[in-house]
Amino acid sequence: MSIQALSWCIKKDIPNPTAKLVLMILCNYANENNSSYPSEKHLAKLVGVSDRSIRRCTSLLSELGLLKIEQRLGTSNLYTLLLGVDTNVLPVRTPTSYNTKEDTKVNKDKGVDKYDQDFEDFWQSYPRRINKHLTHQKYIVAIKNITPKKLTVCAIRFANETKNNKTEEKFIPHPSTWLNQRRFSDYENQNIEIKKQSLNNLAG
Repeated sequence: MSIQALSWCIKKDIPNPTAKLVLMILCNYANENNSSYPSEKHLAKLVGVSDRSIRRCTSLLSELGLLKIEQRLGTSNLYTLLLGVDTNVLPVRTPTSYNTKEDTKVNKDKGVDKYDQDFEDFWQSYPRRINKHLTHQKYIVAIKNITPKKLTVCAIRFANETKNNKTEEKFIPHPSTWLNQRRFSDYENQNIEIKKQSLNNLAG
């Protein structure tokens, strides 16, 4: 177990709670080199999700610059925590006054949430959440040209930009507009901005 790695992980505001749990487990298994190699099946059993969900989570963590994944032939992947890079730039998932009834709409025929996890990751990452139903329609069109994980990363980068610029919420485009106008393309090749933490943040 790496106490340093666990402390590092706790301070990260990751929009997907399952991905954060996976990261915490990898921190728990980390050796002195901040590496571990649990199998996807073992991680899935610990988290209580499918192997596919584990792959989605680790890919997202890799996209966000928190994890390096090294695929090894005939054995489990090698996961290395990127503690040396301060990437605490993910938006905190907080309620907004713009939420609508569509935000909690469910598929009553199947008894499950209408929206899949990839879309929920995007929705929670975008800095202004309004009209979830219309946003989902535009999202389905958008992912024909960009992967869901990459689209979520673009939303995180945009959210971080609005936060750094202290953009008023009324000037942030609706997510459906942002998707429809393909504004995410402006953030596809950007490096995630490194944000230095103060000693007070580290202590807290």
